[in-house]
Amino acid sequence: MLRNYLTTALRHLLKQRALRLAQCALGLAVGMTCCLLVLLASVLAAPLAWYAMDSWLQLFTYRTQLDAGVFLAATLVVLLVAWAAAGPLALRAARGNAVDSLRHD
Repeated sequence: MLRNYLTTALRHLLKQRALRLAQCALGLAVGMTCCLLVLLASVLAAPLAWYAMDSWLQLFTYRTQLDAGVFLAATLVVLLVAWAAAGPLALRAARGNAVDSLRHD
C-alpha cells in the first residue's frame, strides 16, 4: 500500500515538473518570438526609411550623411521597448501554475 502511494506521488511529481518545464519553454518562446518579429520588421523597414530620409535630406543645402548607426540605435531602442512589454508577460506565464491557468480557461 505504501509502495502504491509512493509510486503515485512520484508519478505526479514527474508530471508536474514536466508541465512546468514545458510552460517555461512556452513563456520563453513568446518572448523570443516577439523579439524576432521586431528584428524582422526593422530589417524590412530600414532600407525604406533610409531611402525616404536620404531623399528628404537632399533638399537641404547643409545636410548630414545617414549611417547604419542611426538605424541600429533605433532597432535597439525598439527591441528594449518590446522586451520590456513582453518580458514580464512571458515570465508570468513561465512561473505561473499551469493548473490554475487551465482551470480558468
